Amino acid sequence: MITNVSKVAVPVEDQQAALEFWATTMGFRVVRDDTYGDERWIEVTPPHQDLLLVLARGGPTSRGARPPIGCHTRTCSSPVPTSRPPTPNSTNAA
Repeated sequence: MITNVSKVAVPVEDQQAALEFWATTMGFRVVRDDTYGDERWIEVTPPHQDLLLVLARGGPTSRGARPPIGCHTRTCSSPVPTSRPPTPNSTNAA
């Protein structure tokens, strides 16, 4: 059972525009904004909460931008399963 979510990755096409939106429009505080070569790691947090949003490069046209299996939103933070569980009608050879 998940009792607490502390970090959620939000895939965005434009990290700078996303940073400006979350920091300026929504009033989130920038916790980290680091670059590593071509990559950029941005974390923002809402006021008076322990939640961190990671503004990760990876919009809808990027590989891997789809949510993990069993997750219905892009902000799902549950672990990505390595395989699908069997469906009730499937048969598995022993």
